[in-house]
Amino acid sequence: ISTSERKKITSIIEDSSIY
Repeated sequence: ISTSERKKITSIIEDSSIY
């Protein structure tokens, strides 16, 4: 898994953390 992909996934997880 590349760093950029990890960063993307992390961003999605953080966005999902709102609820």
